Amino acid sequence: MDIVIVRPVMKEFYYKNGYKITDNRDFDTAIPTEQYKDKFFLVDSGENTTSTLLKIGLPAEKITNMLFTHQHVDHKGGFWNFFIDGWQGPTGRRSLNLVGPQVQELYNTTVNFFKTDLEYRSSLGWPKDGIFTNVTIQDFKEDKYKFELDGVKITSIPVPHTVPTYAYRFDANGKSVVVSGDLTYSEEFAKFAKKADILVIDGMLASDFSFVPEQPRENLKQGLMQLHADLEDLAKMAAESKAKKLVLTHIGLGKVDIPSISKVFSESGYKGEIIAAEDGLVINP
Repeated sequence: MDIVIVRPVMKEFYYKNGYKITDNRDFDTAIPTEQYKDKFFLVDSGENTTSTLLKIGLPAEKITNMLFTHQHVDHKGGFWNFFIDGWQGPTGRRSLNLVGPQVQELYNTTVNFFKTDLEYRSSLGWPKDGIFTNVTIQDFKEDKYKFELDGVKITSIPVPHTVPTYAYRFDANGKSVVVSGDLTYSEEFAKFAKKADILVIDGMLASDFSFVPEQPRENLKQGLMQLHADLEDLAKMAAESKAKKLVLTHIGLGKVDIPSISKVFSESGYKGEIIAAEDGLVINP
C-alpha cells in the first residue's frame, strides 16, 4: 500500500519538508494525503491505512476529509478502522467530510452494520459527532465537481476504470496536486492534470511483476492492461499534462526500473521528474 503525504514547501503550508512519500509495495492502493496548513485530505484508504499513517506520525483523528476515487476493496479496505478509530477516544475527530462515488451507500452500510458497536463506544462517553452526526457526505454521480474544503479548491472528473472512478485536483496558493485513481488512457485526464506541480498516478503496470510466479505472470499482466494504463499510455498522459513531477503509485508486485521507464516517458515528450513511491521518500517541489 502506498501512502503519499503531500506537503508542499511554502510558508502558507504547515509543514516545510517537501512532499513526503511512503510506500509498502504490497499491491494495494495509493493513498495520497495532502496537507494544507493543519488540515489533511486523505484520498482512498487501503488496508493498514490507519496503522501506517500512525507510524509516520499522523493519527487518523487528525484527518477530517476523506475522499474516494472509487469503491474497489483495495481502495477502501482500511476505511472501517480509519472511520471508527479516528473518532473514538477523548481526542477523536468530531466532524468528517466524506467525498466520492458511492460514499452515501458506504456510510449507510458501515453505520448500520456496526450500529451496536458504535452505540456501545458512544456510551463510554464519546460524542456522536463525527460518526452518527456532523458527517457531511458528497456523493458523486455527475461528470464534474468543483468545491472547496478547508481553504483548498478541489476539482474532480470521472476517469475510465471498471466502476465509477474519479480523479482529484487540489489547488491552493498557486500550487496543485493531482491524484489519478485507477485509470486507463484518458485525454480528458491529461487536460485535467495540466501543469500540475505533482501528478500522483496509477503505476500498476510500471512493475515488472517479478514477485509473481512466472506461470500466472503474463495472464495477470494481460488482465490488468484492461483496467490500468500501460507505460506508453502513462507516458502519453504525462507528456500531454506537462506536470512538473510524476509519482508512480499503486505499483504491481515487482521491481520498478526508473531509468527504463524514464526512457519511455522521454520518447513520448515528457520532460518532468519521475519518482516511484517508497517508504520515507521526501520529494522537494
